[in-house]
This record gives sequence, structure tokens and C-alpha cells, in this order.
Amino acid sequence: MRLLLIVLTAALVASVPVPVAAQRSDQDLFSGFVDELGGLQVGGLYAINLGESSFRVAKVLALNRQAVHVRVYGNHYASPPGDIDPAELDIRASGDPQGWGIGHLPLTWDLFASWQPHFLRAAEVTAEELDGFHEWQHARGGVFAGPGGRQAILRLLSVGP
Repeated sequence: MRLLLIVLTAALVASVPVPVAAQRSDQDLFSGFVDELGGLQVGGLYAINLGESSFRVAKVLALNRQAVHVRVYGNHYASPPGDIDPAELDIRASGDPQGWGIGHLPLTWDLFASWQPHFLRAAEVTAEELDGFHEWQHARGGVFAGPGGRQAILRLLSVGP
């Protein structure tokens, strides 16, 4: 009887979905995606092409099964930047005529790959930079995906009040 109870309990626990917040975000779980994206790494600064007339820089904050979590800076570059000083990267407030960024964007792996990320350098991810990611986990937030997600992000980042 006791063995049957243990087996039934184990089966029940195995069938309960794990909340996003409780899932591991270790890079080893995503090695296939990471390899495909040229060794994507947490803390990495990447030049990205959002389809605007300029390039931006995104910082990878976290990785999980659902998403690549990035911070997109407001700085614009006419061509992909080479050597970048992280201290010069700004998020800036919405409406800034020089452009603004977004502190946390959860993107599907495919959407991030469509931005043609090019690794620039490694940087530390601070606790403050992870605030939006932790809020997303707590809220069990969604993920930007596909062409609709891309267009929504471009509208969020568009220059002008």
C-alpha cells in the first residue's frame, strides 16, 4: 500500500506543470539554441538590427526555455558598433528625441535571432537590471514573438513623443 501511495504521489507531482519562475535558466538547458546563435551568453552585449535605419545594442539579461531576456539601449549607431563602452549605454526616458530603450524585453529565441545579434563584449548583469526579469517571472509574463512581436517592439522604441 505504501509503495502504491509513493508511486501515485510521484506520478501526480510529475504531471503538475512547473511555473516559469521555478524553471532553471542554466545555459546548458539551451545549448542547441545557444550554439545556433553563436554562443549567446548572459551578460553579453550584442549589436542588433531591428530593421530601423540604425543599429542598437542589446544586453542579454537571462535565458530560459521560453525566451531570451534582453535590455535594449536607446543609443543608435549608423553601422554595427565595434568597441563599446558599457558606461556610455543609456536606456533614456520615453520621448527622448535621441531615442530610448527598454529595460526588459522577453523575446522568443527566433525573434532575437532575426535581429542578427553580433557579440561585442561581455558585461556584468546587475541586480537592478534583473528587476524587470524578476517581475516578469512573478507575473508569469508573456513573450514577444514573430512579426507581430517585432512590430510591437519597433512601435515601443520609435523615436518621438
